[in-house]
Amino acid sequence: MSVVGSLRARGRVYLEQRFPKLPRRLPPLLLASLGLGLLAWGAGPVRSAWLPVCALAASWRVWRAPEESLPRLMFWRSRQRRVFARIAVAMLIAAGVCVVLRTGPAPAVWLAALSPVPLLLDPPLWRAWTWPFRDAVRSARALMLLQEPNRFLTTHPSRVPEWGFDTEQGYCGRPVPVARNSAPYQRKRHHSCRGPARNGEFRSVTWDGRAIAISEGSWVAARIPIEQVAELVTVSEYVRGWLRDEFLVLDRAGRRLATSERAGGPSRRHLAELASAAGLPFADYELGRSKESLAELLFPPA
Repeated sequence: MSVVGSLRARGRVYLEQRFPKLPRRLPPLLLASLGLGLLAWGAGPVRSAWLPVCALAASWRVWRAPEESLPRLMFWRSRQRRVFARIAVAMLIAAGVCVVLRTGPAPAVWLAALSPVPLLLDPPLWRAWTWPFRDAVRSARALMLLQEPNRFLTTHPSRVPEWGFDTEQGYCGRPVPVARNSAPYQRKRHHSCRGPARNGEFRSVTWDGRAIAISEGSWVAARIPIEQVAELVTVSEYVRGWLRDEFLVLDRAGRRLATSERAGGPSRRHLAELASAAGLPFADYELGRSKESLAELLFPPA
């Protein structure tokens, strides 16, 4: 290898290690600079070209290939999203080209107005895939989020769960809970627990022999018949610096029937006792810290 080739290879390796995201961010930055330059110093039709150039820069992410580190199932889901997004962006860029070429307002208006249609077609087409495939994609995504580095770095040691992920549990799999109680053989007739008083009112959860009721003071926020309830869980997670500490009532598919903020409400121990009285299993999940909510994926609304 020549000296020039060796220096070039070393420089490339250094840049990749020092700025790992530079290859992905440099092209849109250059395009945006070109578009702004055309807007500032261009003249005539050349200046009008800033619109499609800036649109291409803003949409550069959808033109990239999915990341190679993605699980194979998520790779195909990401590719489908990008295909529809590319069609929508291409229509917007074509509208900008029509403006540059001064073909008249009608083509540009129609292209811009119809550009959201491909994005609207993506969800129904995704639902056309088989349920096992979609379930496998959701499980792969949940597992990928759970494996994020430093997710439990700032979590108290007593709250860090054991590593594990069961794809057969819940809606799209479940991590190992911090604590779990199995459903008892026999139910009790009545049980109630509440948190400390706040402004003279209590946040309480009640089992009255027929349903699970969540109350805010004298107002009953939710009342779910026991026939619909399969499990009670608590979930704690930091999302973008905000703490989500919730009590969830789940159905047999692992979807949430009711949600209550645990702040000011009953403790985890009291909620576990209530679940035992109602003959239901109870689990306490700690999901750590992340930029994307894992709880929303594991426990979607019913």
